[in-house]
Amino acid sequence: MTSYDSARKNPRWTSWEVSSAWLGTADRSTTFRADPDLPSSLAQAASSDYSKSGYQQGHLCPSADRTSSDAVNEATFVFTNVVPQTAASNIGSWKSLETEERALVAAGDHVFVIAGPLYAADATEHTIGAGVAVPTSMFKVVVALHGDHPAAGDVTTSTRVIAVDIPNTNAVSGNYRNYRTTLGDLEKRTGFHLLSDVAPGVHEALTTAIDTL
Repeated sequence: MTSYDSARKNPRWTSWEVSSAWLGTADRSTTFRADPDLPSSLAQAASSDYSKSGYQQGHLCPSADRTSSDAVNEATFVFTNVVPQTAASNIGSWKSLETEERALVAAGDHVFVIAGPLYAADATEHTIGAGVAVPTSMFKVVVALHGDHPAAGDVTTSTRVIAVDIPNTNAVSGNYRNYRTTLGDLEKRTGFHLLSDVAPGVHEALTTAIDTL
């Protein structure tokens, strides 16, 4: 599921789940394309916007989370799932959390994720190409549950929730643990009510917790 910002030509957020059912042996697609499900009246980025920009086409829902078939893998290569990311972020700190998500699934968890770009409120937005906005950082929330079909009601105050705010800079380094934050801080930064289906009391407790594993 995705919310899209046509003014910035970036997704606002993308949410998805990862379980063994989504993982397989499909090859990684190689071609990014416009999202055919988006109305043609809404502007999208193009690969030419990224050419010689110094930024990579960074997935929100990663290709490696969708390897059960070629079709589902190709579905991650649309510009409603892509933002400009530095290599240091995209294949460094950001990727380390993507790897952790799949490690949790390999250990038997069913993982729910929401991720998106953040923009500094006090800075003029940098753009590449024909007006594709460059995020100043990236947020992600990972919820690890158990069972084949877990639901919001299964989230408790002891559920593992990983929240990060990873800078989108060339200087970012180390794994995601260097950039852990609280759910509450991300709600303030984004203006989103994250994990909105979770019981209010549980949600309130989780907003101040920082993952320590």
